[in-house]
Amino acid sequence: MKTFVCVLLINLAIQFSANAQNSRIDSITALMNSPAGESLTDDARMKNYLTIASSNIYSNFEQTIMFARKALIIARQIPNQRGEAMALNFIGIGFSNQSRHDSALSYYRKAQDILLQIHDTVGIIHTYNNMGIVYNNNGNYQQSVQNYSHALEMAKSQGNIEMMAFSINNLAIVYYEWQQFQLAMEYYDQSLALIRQLGDSAKIAVLLNNIGELYVETGKQEEALKNFQEALSISQQSNSPKTTMNAHLNIGDYHLLKRNFNEAQNNYHKALEIGEANNYPLGIVGANIKLAQVLIETGTADDALPLASEGLRMALKLQNQKLIIDARHILYLINQKKGNFRESLDQFVAYTELQDTLFNQNSRKDIARLRTEYETDKKEKEIVLLNQDKAIQSLEIGRQKSLRIYTTLLAILILLAGYLMYNRYRLRQKNIKTELERMNVDIEQRLLRSQMSPHFIFNSLNSINSFIVKNDTKSAQIFLTKFSELIRLILENSRKSMISIEDEIKTLQLNLEIEQLRFNDRFEFEIIAGQEIDTANTYIPPMLVQPFVENALIHGILHKKEKGLIRIHFTMESSAIHAIVKDNGVGREKARTIEHANFKAHESLGLQLTKERLLLLGKKSNNDYQYTITDLTDVNGSASGTMIDVLMPCEVE
Repeated sequence: MKTFVCVLLINLAIQFSANAQNSRIDSITALMNSPAGESLTDDARMKNYLTIASSNIYSNFEQTIMFARKALIIARQIPNQRGEAMALNFIGIGFSNQSRHDSALSYYRKAQDILLQIHDTVGIIHTYNNMGIVYNNNGNYQQSVQNYSHALEMAKSQGNIEMMAFSINNLAIVYYEWQQFQLAMEYYDQSLALIRQLGDSAKIAVLLNNIGELYVETGKQEEALKNFQEALSISQQSNSPKTTMNAHLNIGDYHLLKRNFNEAQNNYHKALEIGEANNYPLGIVGANIKLAQVLIETGTADDALPLASEGLRMALKLQNQKLIIDARHILYLINQKKGNFRESLDQFVAYTELQDTLFNQNSRKDIARLRTEYETDKKEKEIVLLNQDKAIQSLEIGRQKSLRIYTTLLAILILLAGYLMYNRYRLRQKNIKTELERMNVDIEQRLLRSQMSPHFIFNSLNSINSFIVKNDTKSAQIFLTKFSELIRLILENSRKSMISIEDEIKTLQLNLEIEQLRFNDRFEFEIIAGQEIDTANTYIPPMLVQPFVENALIHGILHKKEKGLIRIHFTMESSAIHAIVKDNGVGREKARTIEHANFKAHESLGLQLTKERLLLLGKKSNNDYQYTITDLTDVNGSASGTMIDVLMPCEVE
């Protein structure tokens, strides 16, 4: 139920271009990845980036965050506070879907602060609901209820029936998670009554699915089936493919439980068809895994293997832990039946490790639930004590004393367990930190060897020798001066964990000037730092950008007959730096074709090392540092170069 509910909440929380057609999204994405996108007004670029971010919410969380960040930069420059709040909200949703709850809450609060300034009540309601989702997923039910209640009160004050229904539905969800099933049903009924009042068939079907799943949890399977079937009928009439898909999945689960395998398989196939036709990745993964389970039950493990493998591949891409666990469990059973014991063991080990992680998360939620129930129960008992006579008070006090003793013992046990778990966690973190430091040193040494490539040194010395043979002592002197200064800078920077952007730019400039001399001015370059950056006092990790510049030159520019151009642009966003490397070369596809024809295709060691460094830097700071490569096209759709956007940490003095 939880996965489906999160999709519903996100869908209601997005107000901008939520119903955009896929073809329109594709055309907007192509426009923003082409030179024509740069000629649009700031306002149009911001809205296009927000549209692309919203379209990726269900399928590509990284893309959601990346395009929302692009919109955020523009919104702050314009400035446009509503656009800024919307971008922050999208980034929060992206982090929430990746279970990075602290980051999600931080961005939601920033969005809410802006919405409060501009008095956007509907937007504030959405941020309260989104924060409620995060607290609910953390097991902090009291905070979740408080946020949903704030949203409900604001919706009532505005007379907004739709938002009232939405907030009441959220309260039902949190009480469901809290295992307060009677309260959950009461809130679902209230929400359903309001949605029926609005006459919104699509949302009625969604709620019927939710209510059906609540009946499953309470063991009322036949009542659950009635709700699923009604949800299916209504969603088909209202043309709501996502709800139709979920209804088929739920009905399939009912028949699988009853061992009606033909009916279960039929419903899963229908869900899969809808998911594939409408690009609903969660539904596709769920249907594939369930179909594999049916095939195992009916004894056809060979047919189940490709379905389960595809389900695991997509679940890993979506980073959905529950689906990954289900897929690995099915693959363990399949390989066991087929006699692939090595693969079966690997899948079983991976499955149990994930199960342990999920168990720890659920344990934390159970502890939070028990703590809240205990506090609530304690307050109720105190009220009863005040209304009873002295004899009853004396008896109750004795019972309370026993309760306190048992509670104290329980608390001691919990604290002891917590202390042991904390010690284990601290030791694990210490080992991880040591390993990260070792890996970082290893990568930096390999990167230095990559930067000090014998091939590069040989070619440079060969070029100097060529100038000397030609008696061009001036060019030889210039080349040798730049070459020696570059070597000195590389050796100096390799000893530091952070260097100023000014030094990084100087290193890049020397490198490119040497390459210009080597290749007879076959290209030009420019390096720009944004006005918001104090290059002398802003520090970044050294040697992160150069491999991308080298790649742009070797694989893009040098394959062109015309003169090439490389642009390097540094911009700042919060506590991170964007380094954008853009070239007008032949593009990655044509470069691969040329290099394969010449037997020269290879994967850049510098790029691989940079990717590993960014992952290590992200783990150290609990942030997401990465690079994205975009193929540029002209107005005719032909390749016109490549753009690399590198996100890296920075420090400002």
